[in-house]
Amino acid sequence: MMKRATIWIAGLAVMIGVAMALRLALQAGAIGAGYAAKQICSGIFVARLPEQFVVETDVLPRLATVGPLAQLLDYELDTNKRQVAAHMLGQTVTAQHRPRYGCTLGEA
Repeated sequence: MMKRATIWIAGLAVMIGVAMALRLALQAGAIGAGYAAKQICSGIFVARLPEQFVVETDVLPRLATVGPLAQLLDYELDTNKRQVAAHMLGQTVTAQHRPRYGCTLGEA
């Protein structure tokens, strides 16, 4: 009887651990995607820097400081809508450039 309770408690602990890890991954994805979208949007539409320069010298190096997030980044630049949608770990965040306000974040 004691062995069954121990196995049940261990299984519950593993499930809680997996749920917490998934929650942290989703939060990391939203934070990383938000950072990337905002920086790329501001770099291109506010500072008027080249896209490749912003991504390679600002966004990717900073994401690399917190682990493998740089390799998980995907983004779409829409120059007509003046917005950037960044995707990371299943999360998508958009940054929209608005005259006089700069780039602001919103969920896609």
